[in-house]
Amino acid sequence: MTKGSIVISAILGEKGRGADGDLMVWRSTDGGKQWSEGRAINDVAGAAREGLHSMASGGGETIFATWLDLRGKGTKIYGSLSLDGGVTWSRNRVVYESPSGSVCECCHPSAFVDHRGGIYVMFRNAMDGNRDMYLVRSKDGGLQFGLAEKLGTGNWFLNACPMDGGSFTVKQDGGVVAAWRREGDLYLTSAGHAERRIATGRQPVVAANDKDTWIAWTEGKAIRWMNSERGAIHTMGGEAAFLSLAVLPSGKALVAGERNGRIFVEELK
Repeated sequence: MTKGSIVISAILGEKGRGADGDLMVWRSTDGGKQWSEGRAINDVAGAAREGLHSMASGGGETIFATWLDLRGKGTKIYGSLSLDGGVTWSRNRVVYESPSGSVCECCHPSAFVDHRGGIYVMFRNAMDGNRDMYLVRSKDGGLQFGLAEKLGTGNWFLNACPMDGGSFTVKQDGGVVAAWRREGDLYLTSAGHAERRIATGRQPVVAANDKDTWIAWTEGKAIRWMNSERGAIHTMGGEAAFLSLAVLPSGKALVAGERNGRIFVEELK
């Protein structure tokens, strides 16, 4: 969502199944009644065919998209910026390139644009056999990104991709709060604090306001969630997957996901 438009992104290819695919966007300026024709963000055809990507808005008409890019040897993190609500997009820029030759090949990256225009990207790296989470930031609208910062002090040595990219958000004061997985455990990292183990599980999502931080995840077929300031872990009824989490201006936290072929939304309380 931007000030004047809704923008939806998806990977589209004629062959499918990872053989081809571009990161496409469609936009609506009338609340979703009509949509523009799709246009590709990646400027090299097929470079976004892995399909794992993220898109974020920072208020106004600024949108940033990031994805796993396959235009060269190895998997890299690329990005593109729109300053007009998704009408036009900047040329693609490298967000991060691993010294090992490739980031983790099947873990989705996450993007965030703060109210100052700062851009953040979290991703799972592949360094010396370790599959750990990293964060990079840009203060100039995505023209340049700083050095990658490793999240957490431990390492996950793994000769495979866990297919779990974690989740993060940035508070009004600029503090980063991230939830991510190492082996079978979930961790929470916040500004000024060491990593903290939350529970066992996978696919965590996180959302926060100035007072509270919520985390939701799956453990087996169950949904668990907690408010990190209160500490208690709760269980939601019914199995689900593909969770998303948001905090409303009122302070209510909502979780959405897929359950039995349907999309559900529930308040965490």
